[in-house]
Amino acid sequence: MPDSKLIPQYNYTVDDLAWVPAFIDDVKDYFFPRPEDDLLILRPNKVMHLNKTAMKMLQLLFEGQDAKSIVDHFVVAGAEEQVVLNDLAAFIDDLRNMVTGNQNIYTYRTAKIVPFGTGEIKYPVLSEIALTYRCNNACRFCYAHSPYRESKEMSTEEVKHVIDMIVDDAKVPSLSFTGGEPTLREDLFELITYGREKGLRMNLITNGRRCSSKEFVQRLVDAGLNSAQVSIEGPDAEIHDFIVGARGAFEQTVQGVKNLRETDIYTHCNTTICRPNRDHLEQLVDFLADELELTYFSMNMVIYTGTAAKLRDELQIKYSEIEEIVKRVKKRASKKGIQFVWYAPTPVCLFNPIAHGLGAKSCACCDGLLSVDAEGGLLPCSSFSEPVGNLLHEGFEQVWYNRASKFWRAKDFAPEGCKKCDKFDYCYGACPLYWDVHGFDEIKEFWSKGSKVKERIDEVRLNLRRRIRGDQHGIT
Repeated sequence: MPDSKLIPQYNYTVDDLAWVPAFIDDVKDYFFPRPEDDLLILRPNKVMHLNKTAMKMLQLLFEGQDAKSIVDHFVVAGAEEQVVLNDLAAFIDDLRNMVTGNQNIYTYRTAKIVPFGTGEIKYPVLSEIALTYRCNNACRFCYAHSPYRESKEMSTEEVKHVIDMIVDDAKVPSLSFTGGEPTLREDLFELITYGREKGLRMNLITNGRRCSSKEFVQRLVDAGLNSAQVSIEGPDAEIHDFIVGARGAFEQTVQGVKNLRETDIYTHCNTTICRPNRDHLEQLVDFLADELELTYFSMNMVIYTGTAAKLRDELQIKYSEIEEIVKRVKKRASKKGIQFVWYAPTPVCLFNPIAHGLGAKSCACCDGLLSVDAEGGLLPCSSFSEPVGNLLHEGFEQVWYNRASKFWRAKDFAPEGCKKCDKFDYCYGACPLYWDVHGFDEIKEFWSKGSKVKERIDEVRLNLRRRIRGDQHGIT
């Protein structure tokens, strides 16, 4: 395979592409073609829109055909040989960009890169099931209000039924088990194995404490777990244990990460940026790179539901503050040679992640994400407590295409003042739950003049949502 530079733009020969079959053989297990909506998914959540020609090229590549055979296929159908060769070379270059993590959408030549949660897809890209809302931590920012949230839990067979729907009806290639703390479910290993048998890439979102046992981690390996995301909230026990509300948690979490990294389970850490850790994030990056020897890590913002809604004055970092923080983290990550991934949607008028090489981020409610709660309810996203339907009682398509789901997928929740913005398609007004708490003062100055009526509509909608969900989310 050639080096990582872009393939030069000239008229290619078959010999120029002799390396392609070996490259495809190396990477094809990471890709999931979905012809139902013309998508190519790089698991877990990178998405490329393909036209019919590109989808056919991909099919032939995955069948092991070389460049000459692929060119011959299209020439027989009436295409020009040189045009096919050039298109094939550019398409392979786009695939390589995806694999290497290139988030610059303007460097892709043959396909449209679809930011996660943009509303341009028929089926979800990612799925998650909250197996339980029980937890052995008590995080100050927990969106699920764990471990205090009262909730029933699906049986093993009910979870398997939902997994069947994720694969057969939702056509999603990846599944995360989350919570609460999913490692508290005794049937976790059985469910991981079941997901793998159904062809899913299985991920575990965990605080890592039970993974401090090597025996526990070996059972995850034996079950077939592909990857794990471990939450770590500070560079030392004082900060981490304070945020997660459990003394001794840091030591167990760190050992858990080390145990996971000794296996083939691909492991990274995620941090929720909040006021107690905002001044210690560079030290955390150093710790992740030097002590845990991670290749990449991710960060996100607090969403003010669950426990976080009650402690927002203690925790809050506003959109208008986040750019300076993220730039510091990214600079330190670059210095340490560790990849930084940013998860949180933000209004691009306040922080544009694309400009900083972090890719487009927008709300994925009932769109790129299929989020299932512990009782089988389909949530707009995991930070909501009100489902739009229940997969145990209704079919997937009945829930996914109902009126409530379509509301979220159409981005009808976005502030009216944002909808005329020429950059609206990049962020869709960011997180609706954020505005429920903070109002729109941070972004009003960016709205077009003469939008007082729209501003008033936003205020009425916001006050109505606050009234409906006020007690539940701590919004007053």
